[in-house]
Amino acid sequence: LEWTRDMTLVRRWIEGRTGFPFVDAGMRELATTGFCSHLHRQTCASFLVRDLGVDWRIGAEYFESVLVDYTPDANWGNWAYRILPRQELLPLCKKHLTTLEILSWPYVHDSKGAHIRRWVPELANAEPDDLREPWRHRGKAQKVDVTPKRDSPYWFTSVMRVNWPEYQQMMSGFAWMVKPGEGLEGYERPMVPPLLLEVDLGKIPLDHDWGKPKGAGKGGGAGKGKGKGKGKGYGKGQNR
Repeated sequence: LEWTRDMTLVRRWIEGRTGFPFVDAGMRELATTGFCSHLHRQTCASFLVRDLGVDWRIGAEYFESVLVDYTPDANWGNWAYRILPRQELLPLCKKHLTTLEILSWPYVHDSKGAHIRRWVPELANAEPDDLREPWRHRGKAQKVDVTPKRDSPYWFTSVMRVNWPEYQQMMSGFAWMVKPGEGLEGYERPMVPPLLLEVDLGKIPLDHDWGKPKGAGKGGGAGKGKGKGKGKGYGKGQNR
C-alpha cells in the first residue's frame, strides 16, 4: 500500500471538518474532551485510512496523544487489526465513500441526532435526515450495490459484530451516488464523494427520528414505496 502523509487532509480530519457529520462529531468530541466512543473511534479511523488513504500510523499517534483512556494494546492493536484493509479486499473503491458505517450507525447509535447536533452546531437546525446525509438535496445519480456481507470492502467492521442481524434487516443492499452540487450552507463539503444509503426505516430496531420532518417526534410522517417518502426518508418499504 502507498500511504499519503498529506497534513492538509490530516488537519481537516483532526478538526472534524470532513463533511461527514458522524465523523466530525466524533473527532470534535475527541479534541475537546479526550474521549471518543468505541464506534466513533472505528469509523473515524477507517475514514482516515480507507477513504483518505492517510498513513494509519499518523492516526494512531494522534489518538495516543489525546485519548484519556489510551492504552498501547487497545489503540495500536485496533488500528492495525480493525482498520487496515486486508490484502484480499484491495484495491478499495475510489469513486465514493467506502466506510458505510458512517452512514448506517447513526440510524441506531444516534437515533435522535442529538450527538451530531451537539458537536456539529452548524447542523443544529437541519432537518433530521440532513444530519446524517447533508448532501441529500443534490438528488440521486448512479445506483451502487453495497450488499452487506462478510469480507465486503464497504463494511469494515459491522458485519463482524454480534448484533449484525439487527443491522442487516434494515438494509436494502443498495446506495446511490449523488449528483454534483454544493453542500448545506455553513457546513463543509464532503472530502470524498458521498452516498445515499437505502434503509428500510420501518425496520430500524428502535425508536428514531429518521424520515420525519423536524419537530415531528413520534408522530412523523409515513410513506410507502421504495425511494423518497414523506419526511425525506430514503428507504425501502414503509418510512415511519
